[in-house]
Amino acid sequence: LFFTYAILGVQVFGRIAYGEALSRHANFKDFGGALLTLLRVLTGEGWQEIMYDTMNMENCDSSQQCAIGTCCGTYGASL
Repeated sequence: LFFTYAILGVQVFGRIAYGEALSRHANFKDFGGALLTLLRVLTGEGWQEIMYDTMNMENCDSSQQCAIGTCCGTYGASL
């Protein structure tokens, strides 16, 4: 189940710009990082900050062709 959510996280949130909680240490850019980030969320360590970072719509590129690490998040991340 964890592997499935990690793959989904890479596909949906892999290009999102870094924020307060998403950084080079906790992100969804690759499968390993996604697994570690999901483990962090599972333990309750700053899960709400990670959720807010995935919903970030400020200081980012909202186009479909945005570069990795510059894309906007989505408000649907809270679901």
